[in-house]
Amino acid sequence: MFSPDALLGLPLDRAEQMLEACGVKMEIITSRAPRTERTGGTPRVVRVQDGAVTVCDFPDGVPTRSAD
Repeated sequence: MFSPDALLGLPLDRAEQMLEACGVKMEIITSRAPRTERTGGTPRVVRVQDGAVTVCDFPDGVPTRSAD
């Protein structure tokens, strides 16, 4: 069974593989911060809603938590 929440945070290529394997077709929407002109990075799924997957570019590398 397909769970849209399983796509959140995944790189776009992996999310597309999962969608294809489940036979699910969704529109891919690319988004970014309104004032940021960053290029590069890994497109990752940030939202799955109403037949569409929204992706944003994240800097490459392993995320780390800061000690607050």
